[in-house]
Amino acid sequence: AQGSRLFDYIQAVQSFLAPPVAACYLLGILWKRINEEVT
Repeated sequence: AQGSRLFDYIQAVQSFLAPPVAACYLLGILWKRINEEVT
């Protein structure tokens, strides 16, 4: 059906985009803490 096909497409796109977005988000948080500790 159309709904399940759309859901599969969204899941596929999300599976490709989620890891780099999550990595950048966590890296940004940790980077601020690292910079604060160094200075």
